[in-house]
Amino acid sequence: MKEDWANNLIFIKKIYPHLLTLQIHSFQWSTRIGTGEAHHTALCTGTLLSMKQIMISFLQRSFKFNVRPAVTVNPDFVQPNLAIELKGTASLKMKTALYVLIQIMRQYRKKKG
Repeated sequence: MKEDWANNLIFIKKIYPHLLTLQIHSFQWSTRIGTGEAHHTALCTGTLLSMKQIMISFLQRSFKFNVRPAVTVNPDFVQPNLAIELKGTASLKMKTALYVLIQIMRQYRKKKG
């Protein structure tokens, strides 16, 4: 288990710089949340929006966004509900994509055999 973790960490460090060249052309992240009780729904909505903004700021520091991400959290005060919709387009240079794919295949073979 510890060995797997170490191997995965080495693998991630190897491909991470190549993934940083990923460019995001559109990004929409919408969530509808409800608990059935208004005060709990309000707390969940605020907390979820804060967590999403933290994740978006991390993504913006890691990847090049050509547009501003659209992030929404819609409360449903009437009934318990959770719906998540994520849409987006991204591009990666072909040589980078092939390199990462080859590295993934090598890692898979190493684990399998």
